[in-house]
Amino acid sequence: WIMYQLILIEAICLIYVLSRRKYLLRNEKDPSTKKSFKPILLLTLFCVFFDSGWDYFSYGDTHKWVFSNGRLIEDVCIWLMLYVRSYLLWRFVVWGIASFFIVKTVNYINASPKLFYPLFVMLPLLQVFYVTRNSMGHAVLFFAIALITYGNYKKSLKVIFAIILTIASYYMHKSMPLYFAIAMVAFVVPLNRKIIISSFVAFPFLYIGVSHYAEMFLGMQGLSENMVAAGNSYLDRDSELSLSTVGVITRTMEMFPILLILAYSVWNTIYHKYQLSYCMKVYLLYTYILIYASFLFLGQSSDFLHTRFWNAAQIPMSLFLGVYLIDKRNHKITKIFMYSLFISFLYTLIYRIYGWSDYGFVI
Repeated sequence: WIMYQLILIEAICLIYVLSRRKYLLRNEKDPSTKKSFKPILLLTLFCVFFDSGWDYFSYGDTHKWVFSNGRLIEDVCIWLMLYVRSYLLWRFVVWGIASFFIVKTVNYINASPKLFYPLFVMLPLLQVFYVTRNSMGHAVLFFAIALITYGNYKKSLKVIFAIILTIASYYMHKSMPLYFAIAMVAFVVPLNRKIIISSFVAFPFLYIGVSHYAEMFLGMQGLSENMVAAGNSYLDRDSELSLSTVGVITRTMEMFPILLILAYSVWNTIYHKYQLSYCMKVYLLYTYILIYASFLFLGQSSDFLHTRFWNAAQIPMSLFLGVYLIDKRNHKITKIFMYSLFISFLYTLIYRIYGWSDYGFVI
């Protein structure tokens, strides 16, 4: 059944992306209004019922034995499990909240829905959004960032609400304090030539001692026991990356379009003086920091964190591109990005099916 479900869901995703190809490749005017209910419902249902992944079943076990299995899980998720007895209903609440805030963020920052949603399907949806419960924390944090940085962000009520949401997101997953810290850096650090060049110069020095620096970070006061324990487990975990030829090809195909459009966006901003709104600057710098951090852990004994940071960058990148590419879809670099992203997406779909048929699980 899972194999047939996987094929059906992936076929739907593929058909949807193909149906939006003109909005991905040309500066088509987006005729749609800012609808919320339909995308929230569809995203939520997808995340609730698409059960092709070990985390789906792992959360089911956690829901059954929330106190006896010794899993590291946040108090807010335990509280929801205690009051929401059905596992599917629990998923509906967690991913419903995540979907609600993602859609509200898209509408609030005036992203193009016809552009954003196919990008969201090809970037974070199948890789991370439907998989991990920290999607709820990420979605709430990004909406809070939008409230503070987009438009007339000096309105006191909006700022107060954003602060409340930011604090709430802090407790929604044990990893959120780290992402909160990255967001604070993205708020205050300028995106300019000096910062980018300095980051490249510092990279080899940071790469050599990144595991030590990570251990120092986990030793700081104020971090929760869950976060420290989870961080140490990530540092000790074996690599998820395959060194086989197929693994290298897969990773290269996944990385190329992301790095291309990131470099293009940063280059335009720094050297062509493209004026980004404060909100888009924060999203872009947030994405840059996460991808930068992912490469610091690539090839390390703890390069499980490479995948974690890389996947976490896909959601803010989708939000950024949903606005940034509205008037740039006719550009040559953008078209190369779109075609290479689609090829990577198609390859990933086929490879996931191969993983189930050959090994019994999604790779």
